[in-house]
Amino acid sequence: MLFLSFPKVPKSDTFHLAGLFLTSPALLFAGENAGSLWHTEKLDKILDGKAVKVILTKGTHMDLYDKEEFVEPAAKNVVEFAIELVVISACI
Repeated sequence: MLFLSFPKVPKSDTFHLAGLFLTSPALLFAGENAGSLWHTEKLDKILDGKAVKVILTKGTHMDLYDKEEFVEPAAKNVVEFAIELVVISACI
């Protein structure tokens, strides 16, 4: 039963709905050498400049989880992004 839907997974593509559902500011991260980088690039293109995209040099997908040299700059970007949102919200 667990594998009944597995053949449908590769056929499933909901990227076309991203612009509809991602209406809030978005922050996208990817490692430069990540196999999943294309997901970030595609989503950024769909959101048409409405997202902040951060590509970490020489990083892979897994590096963003537990390697300090990638986690620290990513965390700093999250903080900067959040502060900017708070400032913008305060000005409205």
